[in-house]
Amino acid sequence: MAEQIPDQQGRLRYIDLAVPGAGIDPAYTQDAATRWRLKSFLIEIVTSADVASRYPSLIVTVGGILTASFPLHETIIASKARRLCWANQGSETQNVVNGTMTGFLPGDYLVNNQAVISLNTISIQAADQYDAGRLVVEEWIEPLV
Repeated sequence: MAEQIPDQQGRLRYIDLAVPGAGIDPAYTQDAATRWRLKSFLIEIVTSADVASRYPSLIVTVGGILTASFPLHETIIASKARRLCWANQGSETQNVVNGTMTGFLPGDYLVNNQAVISLNTISIQAADQYDAGRLVVEEWIEPLV
């Protein structure tokens, strides 16, 4: 796949996700005929008072098959607001600073043609609420054949 990436840089695209319903993980389906390099994903969750430890992961699926998972290694407990941020710059060390949990994305990870980028939150509760997240990608448009 690497030999198919253009030599020039792609355009940066900022994608604002819709706010999902309560207790639902957000997801975005990549446009057809595009190639992406994931740059960052930023979203906030407010957890309900239900006692549970939530474990969020950014996942990528293609055709329903899991192709990548980028977990955060910290839990989110009840009645907390946390900003979650995955980025491909900086350290692979994950931490929580001022309510922001950070995770690492590899700089060379590419996705093609209608991949689904979503969160998978283990132990999400019915009243937990994600906001409208933002996905940043470097994008190339595939030539029409």
